Amino acid sequence: MGYPEPVLPKRIRGIRVAPKVLKLITVYTLKFLGWCRRYTRLRYLSWVSGRQGQVVTGGIMLAGGLIIIIPFFGIPLNDFFPALAIVSACLGELEQDGLMIFVAFVWLAVGVLYCAFLLITLALFGWEAFSYFF
Repeated sequence: MGYPEPVLPKRIRGIRVAPKVLKLITVYTLKFLGWCRRYTRLRYLSWVSGRQGQVVTGGIMLAGGLIIIIPFFGIPLNDFFPALAIVSACLGELEQDGLMIFVAFVWLAVGVLYCAFLLITLALFGWEAFSYFF
């Protein structure tokens, strides 16, 4: 919505995190970002900068979130590919790497194809097709 910082409900703002937990989160986040910085750099800035970059990144996150909420209980990898798309989009936005936005599109396409395959299998064969997983 264009706010410079997240706007959280009062109940969420009131949550206090223990300093020990906050330190662990910070240490592991810095390790993860250090690992990511080996592969990311300033590339294709038009894909991640300005209003257009926000819209593209937000669209990837929205589409990935919509795929994640499809209830495929017990089916492996149903949330994996959209989650990778969201993480890649976040890294692209954070590191100003347009190539990561392309990677996010690829993961999103794989997630859409996988979910489409699951839905088509469900439509053609019913729940018996997934009986192996239950």
